[in-house]
Amino acid sequence: MKFYRNKFKQIRKQKRYTMQKLADKAKVSRISISIWERGVREPDEKFTRILAGALDISVNEISDMKPEQKTSSLELSDVIESWHSFIENDSIHQDRIINMLDGIKFLNNELNQVKVILSALMSAMHSIFYLKDKNLNYITANNAFLKNFSLFSSYRVAGKKDKDFLSIREAEKNEEEDYNVLLSGKPIINKEDFIPGSRKKKHCLMSKVPVLDSKDRIVGLMALYTDISEIHQLRKGRELLLGADTALHKTVIWGGSFDTTQNDIIFNFASDNVKEITGYSKEFVSTGKLSMKHLVPEQFYDLFYGWMQRLETNPVFEHWMQNITGEWVWCETRITLRKENGKLICIGTTTDLGKDEKSKQDLLETQEFFDKFVIKKTVTNVAKKLRDKGVNSGIISETTGLSLKELDNL
Repeated sequence: MKFYRNKFKQIRKQKRYTMQKLADKAKVSRISISIWERGVREPDEKFTRILAGALDISVNEISDMKPEQKTSSLELSDVIESWHSFIENDSIHQDRIINMLDGIKFLNNELNQVKVILSALMSAMHSIFYLKDKNLNYITANNAFLKNFSLFSSYRVAGKKDKDFLSIREAEKNEEEDYNVLLSGKPIINKEDFIPGSRKKKHCLMSKVPVLDSKDRIVGLMALYTDISEIHQLRKGRELLLGADTALHKTVIWGGSFDTTQNDIIFNFASDNVKEITGYSKEFVSTGKLSMKHLVPEQFYDLFYGWMQRLETNPVFEHWMQNITGEWVWCETRITLRKENGKLICIGTTTDLGKDEKSKQDLLETQEFFDKFVIKKTVTNVAKKLRDKGVNSGIISETTGLSLKELDNL
């Protein structure tokens, strides 16, 4: 925005305003007027409009901003005064005046009926509703508004400001929003936001619309807040369910037994989606012909078995797995062990972590790959867990093969 300071100064002098007089009317300091006129700093959009209003000119006369929609200067007291004046000066047409008064009486009865209907509608509304004048003073609000702020239904909001109901920060935000609607004449329709005064716990669709008089001049503002907290929670729950469904879709639940002669886990059953991840059917898994060694690299499996034995706990592993087509995918496996009738029963889950696939050729190209990226990583994690459990460093070094210096650097 560009502020025309010279034009502003010229208009101020033409209208015979001293800096102090204009400052008092615009409710700013005299120093601010001086700073803006000298070009030390420019007023922002809000104060530029205030200055234009104080000078009774269009904002585009002192800036490059578009002129705001005019607000109505019409007051009810002026209408009543004009009506009395008309009656006093029109004694010639007494019959017409009597007929007019009868009509007004009838209209007044009609308006009272409308008032009753509107009051009933406002009371029945579940949405929060309020009406403000052009100075952002509350005119009226419905029961939902009062309930939101824990006020009695007899409480009168007329003449109140946002600061009477909201925290300083919320009041400033709401007034700024209302002010922009009044200045621009542009409504806000169904903006998703928090309900004022709910401490960001209730979500709503908020609409704010300028109220116009018969000459399309702004006389106030109407606001409506529709509580969508339940819908928001359902939407959030749906997203969580979709995420959980996706995770479950990529996770195979399986069971089997540990063959001590082969040092291998023999699978006996698996969930329906086993084929999507491994390529093997659920029926094939149930025959007992598929084992862990069919799926993971030999170097990793030796470490996997040794770690499982040493920790004597329910281990979690990240590892490569080869599916039936020969593709390698990065997975996470969790295993629960239980002894039954002398047999070691294994129940676990294996999740496709979705990392890039690698061919066996790339994966097994050198022993260095396993030492650096698989074995080293896994042994380091084991060492950290043992150290966290308070195990002596010498025992950890002997168990994992890491030097004391390497343990100190973990």
